[in-house]
Amino acid sequence: MYQLDKLKPLNSDQYDAARRKALERVQQRIGDKPKRSDFQRELGSIFTPLDMLALGVFVPAFIVSSIHILQHMGALANASYATISTYSNGTVIGRDFYIAAHQWSTIPLAESSMLLFLVMFAMTPRGNWRKWVFLVLACVATAFVIAANAGAGMGLESLLPPIFTIGVGLHLEGLIVRLLERREEVNSRYLAALTTCEEASKDATKHPDYMAILKQEVWARLMALSSNKQFADAPAAFKHAAVRREMERDTWAYDDVQNSRAPVNFPTYPNGAHGDESEGEATPENPLELPIAARPGDGGAHA
Repeated sequence: MYQLDKLKPLNSDQYDAARRKALERVQQRIGDKPKRSDFQRELGSIFTPLDMLALGVFVPAFIVSSIHILQHMGALANASYATISTYSNGTVIGRDFYIAAHQWSTIPLAESSMLLFLVMFAMTPRGNWRKWVFLVLACVATAFVIAANAGAGMGLESLLPPIFTIGVGLHLEGLIVRLLERREEVNSRYLAALTTCEEASKDATKHPDYMAILKQEVWARLMALSSNKQFADAPAAFKHAAVRREMERDTWAYDDVQNSRAPVNFPTYPNGAHGDESEGEATPENPLELPIAARPGDGGAHA
């Protein structure tokens, strides 16, 4: 049976050597500063033959829908120009340029803006009020596409192109969101590794593997002592207890004795000097009581 009091402790030099070895191993593990390319995975393409078919539907529907928008906005711009053409002061814009600018500039405001706002809606986290603003803007763009095509004067047939572009556009929106999520995943993993590297480079003890490596090195130093060979096959619980005893050489000095759970009785000396009377007096038969972990013989003292 393994008994901790029979395990020979390390002296200060041996413990410091184990700590230096642990720091060296951590520095080697940190290595070079990570790069973003190190976290990019070789993933398959998200585009499938189905997407090629969807693209074959989207392009013709987008062309027809754009023609309807050009026709609809041309009529509206022509009627609007008759109202503003009475003004001749300042910069005067010709009818052709005025109508053409309205026709071609509204095409990106249709299906493209709908697709943009849907992607922004999907990528905005919950709880952010902008998420719902993007959804409203996507709905407004959808309503504009349907209204512009309905004004083409072709009946219900004029609604087929915008319906198809909206349907395929929702599928394209899903693909774009998946691409952006892959990018965000790489960014988050890269930034986490970069933060760990920077903190560990400044202080190796901040590395998440430092404590485990230190415990390994302390146990290795204990087993290097010839009198401790019999403990080489000790269970994990015994190893943890032994290493914890050795590591107390660093932790006990930082503990405030006033905050210790164990009572502290300050002794009274023959010359009249004494400690805190509220804690009770002590005699040579009742020495200074310290926390159990710090008592000689229980691991608090080292050779």
